[in-house]
Amino acid sequence: MRIVAFVGPSGSGKTRLVTRLIAEFSRRGLKTGVIKHCSHGFELDPEAKDSRRFWEAGAEGVALLSPRKWALLKRTPPEMRAAQAAAQLFADQDVVLVEGGKQEPGIRKIAVQRPGSGEKISVEPDELAAVISEEELAGEKPVFHPDQIRVIADFILNEEDT
Repeated sequence: MRIVAFVGPSGSGKTRLVTRLIAEFSRRGLKTGVIKHCSHGFELDPEAKDSRRFWEAGAEGVALLSPRKWALLKRTPPEMRAAQAAAQLFADQDVVLVEGGKQEPGIRKIAVQRPGSGEKISVEPDELAAVISEEELAGEKPVFHPDQIRVIADFILNEEDT
């Protein structure tokens, strides 16, 4: 399994890029999982629904199952990282893309730069694999334009593990 995190400020184009990469990997016949890093939390089960009541009663996990999809809510141990979640949730996937997760240790990261912002993304140099930018940038890491989806996909699939 290949796992890579896309990091950058809000509005930099991470979601659009990840969405386009999912389509490209699917076109190639690869299974792709996505982890959306939600540092401020999220709510999947609305108030006054049974699933919320089960959770609030203290269930360690609650699964939602319908004819077309399912979801699992589990209490997250404080030390849980995206790489561990990917291994548990997406073991049968070829590629796992993480949107966000700048602080996730041990995961290769691709920094997504917002056009014209000049904002630098702070990533450990040994974890930074590449940069996505509409601007030409000089540096040691490969720089891709956000429209180079096939090239970015090839890079993810062919990059050596660290």
